[in-house]
Amino acid sequence: MSKNTNIPSEICNLFNKNRLPLVVSTFNKLVESLHLGNADLGGRKRENCQLTNLQVFQLLVLMPFFSVVNAFNYSGSVLSRMFGGKKDMLYSFMSQDNIDWRNIIYRITVKLISNVTCRQDYRKSTLPSVLIADDTDLPKSGLHIESIGKIFSHVHQSCILGYKMLALCWSDGRSQFILDASLHGETGKVEGKEQGLTAKQREARYQRKRDEDSCSAKRKNEYFMGKGEKLIEMVKRCIRARIPFDYLLVDSWFTCKGLVKFVCHSHRRFHLLGNPIKQECYDRIKNKGNYNKYSHDVTILIRNS
Repeated sequence: MSKNTNIPSEICNLFNKNRLPLVVSTFNKLVESLHLGNADLGGRKRENCQLTNLQVFQLLVLMPFFSVVNAFNYSGSVLSRMFGGKKDMLYSFMSQDNIDWRNIIYRITVKLISNVTCRQDYRKSTLPSVLIADDTDLPKSGLHIESIGKIFSHVHQSCILGYKMLALCWSDGRSQFILDASLHGETGKVEGKEQGLTAKQREARYQRKRDEDSCSAKRKNEYFMGKGEKLIEMVKRCIRARIPFDYLLVDSWFTCKGLVKFVCHSHRRFHLLGNPIKQECYDRIKNKGNYNKYSHDVTILIRNS
């Protein structure tokens, strides 16, 4: 296969025009509209490499459509037989520090949202557009993972080994797309057992030297950042990207004074839907007079007016 080969186009050539699957055709148009090049995906590879970074990225995006669950299963898949390469090719591509995955995912999602909002059914719909923020546990079993540590799980009401993930998605009541995500850890409260691990366990974790200006290093700097603070950054980015939304829906532990202040003073008008569990936060909302109470304080709607 030539390094100038456009993999989505090659997939389309397998079908005649009358039997071309709509999903493949739509996917091809989406990839072309992103205008991604090798410079956005880690730069040019060595001349002896079988596939370019752009072609490897196209394969990664195509994998779910061909029932390839992950990179480990790529070697025996149809895509591997068609375009060559082994799983190590995918692993080495994804481990590059200079690829801005956050920006790539954002570009894809913004394009998908723009395709949704221009449709007639969206314009006629009475359903609001919502940003949904939530955090979840990512349990792990190995102690040799980079920056791994113990976190408090609200589900198990105990400390478990793993990460916390903060995710922000967009929904119009019919479609739902992921916008951003970040991994977080907890420092712990016991001196000498940071992150709930002994010194020996912390030293045994995988470590990697990175350029301070690389995308991976910047993401790692967010690891011990407060999730509430990171959420505000995510919403600010949505505002800069002019993503349409009417509400920000959050869990109770996100509804704090900082988030309320941000919503009330934002130049972008939207509403915060959450449940302040702290009395001081509730008093602040009540004193401003721009709130509605529903179902015995289960939900507080904060209006940005």
